[in-house]
Amino acid sequence: MPKGIGPHVVDWIYDAMKIDGEWSLRERHGFKWWPWALAQRVWYEGPIKNRGVNLYRIHARTDLVKGFPDSDESWALLGVAGAFAMLSGIIRDPEDTSRLQLASSVWVHEEIAEFMKPMLLGVIALQAVEAHRLGPALAQDGVGELAVSEHPVGGLREVADEMLDIVENVFQPAGEETLALGKDLATAAEVLMELGCFVTSDESQLAADFSLTGDPISVRIGLGRNEEDLGSSLIQISTDQPHPFLGNGVLIVGKVGPWLNNPPNLAIELNEFELSNTLFAHSWGSWCVDQDGGLARITFVPKALYKSGALSNLAICAYQQMKNALEELTSQNVD
Repeated sequence: MPKGIGPHVVDWIYDAMKIDGEWSLRERHGFKWWPWALAQRVWYEGPIKNRGVNLYRIHARTDLVKGFPDSDESWALLGVAGAFAMLSGIIRDPEDTSRLQLASSVWVHEEIAEFMKPMLLGVIALQAVEAHRLGPALAQDGVGELAVSEHPVGGLREVADEMLDIVENVFQPAGEETLALGKDLATAAEVLMELGCFVTSDESQLAADFSLTGDPISVRIGLGRNEEDLGSSLIQISTDQPHPFLGNGVLIVGKVGPWLNNPPNLAIELNEFELSNTLFAHSWGSWCVDQDGGLARITFVPKALYKSGALSNLAICAYQQMKNALEELTSQNVD
């Protein structure tokens, strides 16, 4: 009996990352490996049938710190850390809530698997890199102890896998080049308008707002939002705001209101909500607390991973992510 696309993609990732068998364990639905001191798991979930299509969800999670102190100060630090997300968000390990991890998930099916493979590979590789950067920083700030673990046979990996150099060797050189996406932005704007958003755009950025009621919010590029609109969302897409580590790419920022005085753990709980529910939207990037104390969702797609014409799909994904969050927040009546 042939494999489903989920197992096929996970096996492809294992081979494409050139993972050393000495530092990995094959599991029923995926694998666990040690790129260095922090372990990463990759596995598939599914198939889940949706509208007649067999969908698989590919998960990746990498340990950060253990012994997380459940305090407002620690939650506040995590909320700020999410603002510099690459393509993963911080969550609590469902099996041990005192352990923090970076997590992401991507949906695939037969027709899009080949198109999604490079993006998925980048998401997983960058997650491992980011964990080994963020984990020590969190530990230094007192947000737990670095979650170092050992391979059951090989012990502690003392020499990092070459894959962890992928930012310096691949993403940063590619990110030095500018990204001109005027045509893609125009197409994405049309797609978002068809979804009921009010959209403004130019050659380097796009802003789209919508609400669950369908009423316009009258948000414009560079202007403040109306904080009295319950269940409203703003999506901003920019190609002229480079990432501090990855260089040029596509920055997608989603904002929801009016929960400006949100609980300090709400951003992390939204990351967990996305990953624990079958919402049929990719979960890459991270929720965070923005400069104004409001909720924002950050996704940065590096130039090395961007494919021409992909902006419309990224915009639809951002719209669905924000819609899911709005529905969850309004159902909870968060102040």
